[in-house]
Amino acid sequence: MEYLLFIFAKHEKNQEKFVKILAEDITNVSDNSDVNFYYGPESIIYSFNSNESFENLRDFFDMLLGVTGITYFMTPFDPDKMSYWIDPKVQKKLLKTDIKDIRQELDEETIREVQNLLFGEIIEDVEFTEVKPSVPTLDDLLDKIGEFGINSLSLEEMEQLKKHSK
Repeated sequence: MEYLLFIFAKHEKNQEKFVKILAEDITNVSDNSDVNFYYGPESIIYSFNSNESFENLRDFFDMLLGVTGITYFMTPFDPDKMSYWIDPKVQKKLLKTDIKDIRQELDEETIREVQNLLFGEIIEDVEFTEVKPSVPTLDDLLDKIGEFGINSLSLEEMEQLKKHSK
């Protein structure tokens, strides 16, 4: 059976080496050494085949990843029972499927109409900004202490409480 494994983890020093070491580990439960992957700075997608039972695979990945606190999702992969979009070049290598890129079949005007319907305006270049947590006010901190006790404050909140007390 084919599986997809999604891992959400970042190696501070060498993400590529981390990805390759995990791929080697996955070959222990794979039917062959053909474990494919695609990764970014904080996530990895692996595809592999295995005749192991789902329960054995779950136990293996719980021991390999779960005990270290690495977030992962593993699921059987059947492209006919999934909805997804991935760059066609990555799709061909990772998922070993050759489905046409729907964007190749659409003209620019249709793509803009779909964008307009979905987003309310035509989007040329989308910029994403990092959402930073707000600094809790003294009232926020006191409310939390009143409800959950002083030990419920994080180190950052304790520092903020000290700043407010000056």
